[in-house]
Amino acid sequence: MRPHTYFGKAAAGMLSVLSILALVSAGQAASAQSATILAPVKVGDGDWGDAKEGLRLGLFLENQGREFHYGDILTFALRAWNVGEKTFECNLHALPGNAPFTMTGSQLQLEGRFSGLRPISLIHLEVADIPGGTFKVCLLPAGAAAPPAAAAENAMSLSLVPGKYTVNYVRPLWIGVPDDPTSATIHPAKPNPITFTVLSEEAIERQTLSRDLPQPNVLWGDTVNGIQSGISYAPIDRLANTPTRRVVFQHWVRNMTDRQTEISYTVLGTGYWNGLVTDAAGNVSPVVSPLSMFSGFRAVRQATLNLKPGEPVVLQKSTLLLVQDAMKPTPGEYTPRMAVRPGVYDTVLTDTVRCPGVNMVCVTPKIRFTIPR
Repeated sequence: MRPHTYFGKAAAGMLSVLSILALVSAGQAASAQSATILAPVKVGDGDWGDAKEGLRLGLFLENQGREFHYGDILTFALRAWNVGEKTFECNLHALPGNAPFTMTGSQLQLEGRFSGLRPISLIHLEVADIPGGTFKVCLLPAGAAAPPAAAAENAMSLSLVPGKYTVNYVRPLWIGVPDDPTSATIHPAKPNPITFTVLSEEAIERQTLSRDLPQPNVLWGDTVNGIQSGISYAPIDRLANTPTRRVVFQHWVRNMTDRQTEISYTVLGTGYWNGLVTDAAGNVSPVVSPLSMFSGFRAVRQATLNLKPGEPVVLQKSTLLLVQDAMKPTPGEYTPRMAVRPGVYDTVLTDTVRCPGVNMVCVTPKIRFTIPR
């Protein structure tokens, strides 16, 4: 026989109260599902980026605080948080881990590049580290050797002068295309930037550098991570004394730190241009590089320089032909050219210079030249 349960009046009243509380709790739970999801407890110093296609990314600095000294090893971690309603599953191209930064001013930028495929699966509200997204850097002054601890922890060397830096991780998620392991699509989610400071050392503050060595007619610009860029005119090679008018610019760099610094860069071929020309109104004047019309591979030569404190060198020279018609071929001449239009023009040169752990975008000041009527 099925058992029966009986309630008195008091018990029935209590049951009604419990039923009401249960309904209220159920309503609150339903509202919570539609409300903004609270972020999980953060592990490390950082924050989550905006939700994109059900996913949020966060870049976190595992170390305590935001101020560090030379020799400190910083650990960064890139994490994904599934805020969508469905399980997030894909074949993710693993990030390179200790990839070099690209620096512009005080902005350090990392960009994911895909390598081996790794499956990843996140259920609703699950948080996990991105494969290859954890990386370590050892802060060093320019020219200093990495301590044994850096190699033991698989930390790359990062040479930075004292100052405050912002790290951006752009396009970190590369998702494999089904049935095509050589292709990938970029997920739109990205983390918010994170900042840290490299503290100055007394030895550096006391150091007096010979920064004003005589280089006639060089216009020097801002210092980026201890490297200063300059620009000047270069004498025209006598062997190039042809009827075609040309102007030659020199991109200078000098070491503004108190240590010897090793840098490397890509040497430009004679048919390639690393500058920007604008007229007096700021409009870009097109420069044509004839070799860009040809297909196939081109040889890329890397050069390495060791700069003493305060030492300036010419990074490379860039030649610009001034012709009547930039699109008209010039026999045997593949130098970049610009159509002659009378007026005043400004030129800057840009090169990417590599030092340990960072690729610096070095931009010269403007130098002016005039094309007479």
